[in-house]
Amino acid sequence: MRELINFTFTFFGAHQNYIALINNENLQRGRNLRKSRKIADLTLPLVASIENILRRGLAVGLFRSDVDPVQLYVTITAMSYFHVSNRYTLSAMFDKDLGEPDWLEKRRHHALDVIMTWLTATAAASEGKRKPPAARTPAGAAR
Repeated sequence: MRELINFTFTFFGAHQNYIALINNENLQRGRNLRKSRKIADLTLPLVASIENILRRGLAVGLFRSDVDPVQLYVTITAMSYFHVSNRYTLSAMFDKDLGEPDWLEKRRHHALDVIMTWLTATAAASEGKRKPPAARTPAGAAR
């Protein structure tokens, strides 16, 4: 799973033109992608590979049992893509170069940690036994 996360993170960082292509296709609401006969040939093996990794991790007690492979891949993609596709606006907002190698390496470790921590969460969380935290009311607000 770490290899998939690292690959995805590296791929998006190294293929800025691909990011532009994806952004443009989304502006067109996926019109061209839906016409492609090759998408299923590319997507189905990816999902099958993720399912296989999840099954193996679950069998040895590493991964939680309630993981949807598509949801997981969308999360991996989001954690690997957003900071690249929005690099210039985020850099301006935070007065920090989000393309700087040291920042990117910290981001990679953050993404790995977030995804792997969730993926390896306890069985209780996996089975829905953990309750979400109660909503907090700001101090001084009417209840």
